[in-house]
Amino acid sequence: MAWGCVMKWWVGIDPGRRGAMVALSSDLDALVYRSRLSAGWASDHERLDAWRSMLEDVGGSASVAAVWVELQQVRGQQQGQARHVREAGLWCGWALAYGLHLEERRPHGGDGWRAAAGMRSSAGKAETLALVEARLPQLDTAPGRLRAPHDGLVDAAAMAYAALRVQSGVV
Repeated sequence: MAWGCVMKWWVGIDPGRRGAMVALSSDLDALVYRSRLSAGWASDHERLDAWRSMLEDVGGSASVAAVWVELQQVRGQQQGQARHVREAGLWCGWALAYGLHLEERRPHGGDGWRAAAGMRSSAGKAETLALVEARLPQLDTAPGRLRAPHDGLVDAAAMAYAALRVQSGVV
């Protein structure tokens, strides 16, 4: 990195209980933040610690180009929906409190994060995993003792990649 240049980072957040946060640099280096518990984040405090760790690891809020949070869809009669929306609101609130560029994107549709990442707008989990494995081969999608890829981590990485593509003018 040249003297005086600040590395830029794009952050993708899958806000669900078993979600994750991934910060992706312009060099496609990835930093992963997720709960160590198989059941998901232990508390809001754990999420806030992950947020603070991410900011410290990337060199502060001035290094964050954009934060993309998956927009939670409200469906009638769905259990736990209020919790999902609340968790997304926490991440969005922290991004706004730091004055960061924030976008909430649905996974599907023409303006969704999957289309922005270069996939079909109706792409599913398997296509998202294939994209992340192809574009970010150094990223461990099944960290620790996981036997299968961590869905939240894969989605967060794809969102960070989509944000990078959009702001780089690829899309």
